[in-house]
Amino acid sequence: MADAPSGGSNWGTFEVILGLLLAIGLLSNISGKPITPVTETKKAQEVSKVSDSEKSCGLSITSPLSLQKVSLSFRLSGSVNGCSWKADGNTALFAQVVNASGKPISDFVRVESVGDNFLNTNFDKEIFLNESTKGTGYVILIPAIQNPDKPVTVRIPLTFVTN
Repeated sequence: MADAPSGGSNWGTFEVILGLLLAIGLLSNISGKPITPVTETKKAQEVSKVSDSEKSCGLSITSPLSLQKVSLSFRLSGSVNGCSWKADGNTALFAQVVNASGKPISDFVRVESVGDNFLNTNFDKEIFLNESTKGTGYVILIPAIQNPDKPVTVRIPLTFVTN
């Protein structure tokens, strides 16, 4: 009779601990405070982050080049051809220049189309800075037609110089 079951649970210590961890995880998700290690949180953020190639899909910039030196004005030229960068009538995109602190140093300007072919909407506009500055900053580009579910902007780094 020593081999007969005693009527207790067949669960071992491992199964009980696993069950408790699953129950805690389920309850924490119901309360809205998930328990996740830091490494898993970083992986989740990397997966959800939009890559630069997705942001620039459909945008081709010929000027300014990255970290190009600019003083009081520069030419913004290139083309848009779909993806996240669709022209809206005569508007190819919108642009504004900011310094390294994010302070606008140009007006928010509408960049007009200068020609269409079957695939591309071309643009070429001179952007004027409102003040002379030194250091670095960005020209921020915004599509003419923005998707509210997935807003897109592209930043081109610039180097400001004084004459």
